[in-house]
Amino acid sequence: MARLHARAVVDGFPQLFPRTFTLKDLVVRGRSQGPRRPGEALDTYLARVGADRGFETLAGTNSADDIADPIGGDLPAHERCAAELEVVVTALADLVWPDPARQHVVT
Repeated sequence: MARLHARAVVDGFPQLFPRTFTLKDLVVRGRSQGPRRPGEALDTYLARVGADRGFETLAGTNSADDIADPIGGDLPAHERCAAELEVVVTALADLVWPDPARQHVVT
């Protein structure tokens, strides 16, 4: 959900870096690489999507890749989070499990 979560994973298990993204970062990178190809293994797709990044992608405090945590917030905060998750998860599903029968463009 947030860079600090991804950093915590990689700090404890550096070998997981190639498969560790924030949801937003994975979608942005996936859009630039295109959807998973027919027969392409998920780990191969993730390696392709993350090929040009280094550990510094998880550094810093820029919240552009974060989904705001609504815990402790009011109902509108939870609704905003849910709406953002719906958009990002739908985009991720379209990239990772593209439906060739659908002519849907991921935006």
